[in-house]
Amino acid sequence: MNNDIALKNLVDLDHVLKSIGIKCWLTAGTLLGYYRDGNFIGHDSDVDIGIDAEHVKPELFRKIIDSGFEITESFGSIADGFVISVSRESVKVDLYFFYKVKDFSYHSVYSHFTESKCIKHDYVYRNFDLKEIFFLGHSFYAPTDTESYIMQQYGESFRSPVKEWSYVYSPKNVIHTEKVMSIDETLNDLRHLQIDLMPSWIAGVSSSDLLISDLKINKKVLGELHVRELIDMYRKISFQKNIKDADRRNSIFLLKLAPYFLGKSSPFFLACLHKAFLINLYLPFDCLKLVGAKFSRLIRVD
Repeated sequence: MNNDIALKNLVDLDHVLKSIGIKCWLTAGTLLGYYRDGNFIGHDSDVDIGIDAEHVKPELFRKIIDSGFEITESFGSIADGFVISVSRESVKVDLYFFYKVKDFSYHSVYSHFTESKCIKHDYVYRNFDLKEIFFLGHSFYAPTDTESYIMQQYGESFRSPVKEWSYVYSPKNVIHTEKVMSIDETLNDLRHLQIDLMPSWIAGVSSSDLLISDLKINKKVLGELHVRELIDMYRKISFQKNIKDADRRNSIFLLKLAPYFLGKSSPFFLACLHKAFLINLYLPFDCLKLVGAKFSRLIRVD
C-alpha cells in the first residue's frame, strides 16, 4: 500500500464526511497503526474507518463518488452488517458501519464467498465515545479509550506485530454468527442507495491492480494492459442503459472472471459462458477473443 495515497484518501474521506455532519473514526489496523506505530502498519493493504450505521443514506455515497472515489465492494444489508469499500489510485478504504445493541456496538466482516452468498461475522465492542487525535499531521477521531478498544480486538499482546493474521479467526472480539447473507439482500440495498455495483464476491473489484492482487494473478504472465482492457469493457457495460440489469450484472461477472480463467479449461467458467449466450447475453466480441477460440463452440451469437 502506498502510504502517501492512503493518507490522502483518508484525509479526503474524512473531510467529505465532516462536510455533511458525519463523524468517522480510525478503526482496526489503521487505529492500531496510529496508536502503536504512529504510522500505517507496514504490511497493511487498506485503510479502515468506522461510521455509525444511521448514516447509511444515498447522500453519503453520492458525496464520496463526487470526490473521485470508486465504490468497489459491498457486503451485508443496511439493516445488519453493511460494509462498503471505496478505492482511489489503487488504495482501498473499508467503511465499516457500526450498529448499537444495548451496551455494545458491532460491525461485520464476511467470509466463505460463493457466487450467491457469504457468511457473516461480527466484531463486538463495548460502547465508546470519540475524541480528536492527530495522525500524520492531520486531525481525526478515535475511540476515547483507544487502548481498551484496540485490546478488545487484538488482545493484550497488541504491541507485538503479528505476521499471520486471519480477519475471521484471529480477533478476540469476533462472533461467528453463521448467518448467510445472500447477494440479493445486498443488491436490493445497493439499489436503494442508488449504487450500481456487483458485490465483490461475484464481481471481484473494478481496479485492475486490486483484481490482480485478489486473484493472485502473475502480472508477468497475464500483463497489466490485458487486465485494464477487460476493466474498460466492464465499465462500458456498467453504464449501458439498453440492457436489462440481470444481463448487465452477468456480463460484468464474466468479464471480471475472464482474466483468471483465461487459458484454463474451467468447467465453471465454460458453463457460465454457455448459459450467458443461450439467453442472448450482451458481451463484446473483443472479450471473446480474450477468452479464447477453444470456447467458441459453446457460444451462440444471433
